[in-house]
Amino acid sequence: MKAVQIKSYSKAINTILSNIPKPQISDSEVLIQIKTAAVNPVDLRIVTGEE
Repeated sequence: MKAVQIKSYSKAINTILSNIPKPQISDSEVLIQIKTAAVNPVDLRIVTGEE
């Protein structure tokens, strides 16, 4: 499974494309497939240390 990760707080946002293991779920959980995702502007401010 692929994931885009931000591994540190910084003014320069460095993303890393990683292969991560598929999550293991229990009988009371569901696993969904995400086709598209977005980043909230507030999240970007937090990662860059503005908030």
